[in-house]
Amino acid sequence: MKNHFFSAVWFCVVILILGFGFSGCAGKDNLLSDVSGAWEKKNGGGPAEEVHINLTGENKTIVIGNQSYPAEIETIYPDSFQVQLKVQNGNGETQTWKIRQIWQDNGSDFNLALDRAGKKETLTPKS
Repeated sequence: MKNHFFSAVWFCVVILILGFGFSGCAGKDNLLSDVSGAWEKKNGGGPAEEVHINLTGENKTIVIGNQSYPAEIETIYPDSFQVQLKVQNGNGETQTWKIRQIWQDNGSDFNLALDRAGKKETLTPKS
């Protein structure tokens, strides 16, 4: 009787571990998908600059205005809604960029905080 009880407990533990593991993977994919798309960067009183983020395709890029930056995903932090990237900055140098979701009070909308090697910018969804 004890063997059946321990087998059942062990089975439940394995199922829980697998469930948490798969949900972690889904969170990472969802984060990459959520931040990818068309965004705007406000430039003081001037016109907004378009930003296109593609982190789900084979060729990952960030396009700001007319400049395209090849990107490589370094680390995904689903618990803090952040992606850390290695980006070619256009001058042949590799920089660390970070993209983080900033959730609105309504819980369903968010902006992005873009940190380009220390230069911090806020991106809003392109309307």
